[in-house]
Amino acid sequence: MIGARSLRMFLCAGLLLAAAAVPGAALASPGAYSVIDTIDVPGNPLASFDISFVDKQTYYLADRSNASIDVVKGQNDHAFNQIGGFVGFHVDNDHSGPNGVAVDGHLLFAGDGDSTMKVVDLTGKASQVTSSVSTGGSARADELAIDPKDRVVVIANDADSPPFLTFWTEAAHPTQLGGKLNIDASAPGGAATDGIEQSVWDPATGKFYVAVPASTAHPGGEVLIIDPTTRAISNTVYDVNPCKPHGAALGPGNQLLLGCSNKTVTMIIDKTNGNPIFSTSSVGGSDEVWFNPGDGNYYLAASNNATGPVLGVISSAGPAFVETDPTGTGAHSVAADAKNNHVFVPIRAGTSSICPTVSRGCIAVFAAQAKH
Repeated sequence: MIGARSLRMFLCAGLLLAAAAVPGAALASPGAYSVIDTIDVPGNPLASFDISFVDKQTYYLADRSNASIDVVKGQNDHAFNQIGGFVGFHVDNDHSGPNGVAVDGHLLFAGDGDSTMKVVDLTGKASQVTSSVSTGGSARADELAIDPKDRVVVIANDADSPPFLTFWTEAAHPTQLGGKLNIDASAPGGAATDGIEQSVWDPATGKFYVAVPASTAHPGGEVLIIDPTTRAISNTVYDVNPCKPHGAALGPGNQLLLGCSNKTVTMIIDKTNGNPIFSTSSVGGSDEVWFNPGDGNYYLAASNNATGPVLGVISSAGPAFVETDPTGTGAHSVAADAKNNHVFVPIRAGTSSICPTVSRGCIAVFAAQAKH
């Protein structure tokens, strides 16, 4: 476990303490990224949305305004479909959905505002919700991650008290969730005091890494490590003060980038021991973050960045900060297509001139411009 004092010392040193170079793509020059396209969302203006995901050149967005998962084909950014059957924006953020979304093979999983996880069969043209699995909570089922090896999904109820995780296993529980884990005083890091955020599964270690913004033992945030098959939380907890992590993305080697809700910090830690690898104060206030193996870059939906909402770009080579590019108020979702390196950032209606019709919002497509 890394101590808060040592991590604060590291953060003060900033880029001077960046680790030795990690093999990866060449660093993009400042100002290289720009919006190359915008995608209009059919139906209601895009006023409320949550997490997004890319799989096999297809982009998926949890669109609460239209109570749907929006589907955009990456090969043709304007080929559009909407999968209905979700709560939509309902009463408040804690009871709205869809929320977290992830895909494995022909199945899409999404957390919904009625404390259920919806399972969607993507086979064929008429994709639709095939099952609605209760998590047993009173508020929304939110972010999730998939272990494709063991066919396990972990999903968080971040707005319940106490917040908790539940597990779906294809073989044993095709229509129900089991293995509930309360992140309360009994958890190795103490009780989660600000919900549970993005989880990520690591094929190298076979473990889930879970971003917890704050706990009684680690008020500046922690990362929990969970075994998908035993559903046990490791006694090793990474103290990541002052990050307050919302996002998590695995990069090359042992890199685990944390999207810090702290407005002035982004960090990369070593997933094997929690030690710091890299830190920058050039971008912060992130929610969802994404690693793109196609170009070796991390992308951060830094909607609460200190100088305004931006798309943050960090190269895994170095690692090194690359640049930030303005987005719009509430632009907290990002995913990238590893085939063409297009980066998708949904823009809330009425917040940015990036969208041709500002009052409708849009999905902005960013890309690095070729050097001449």
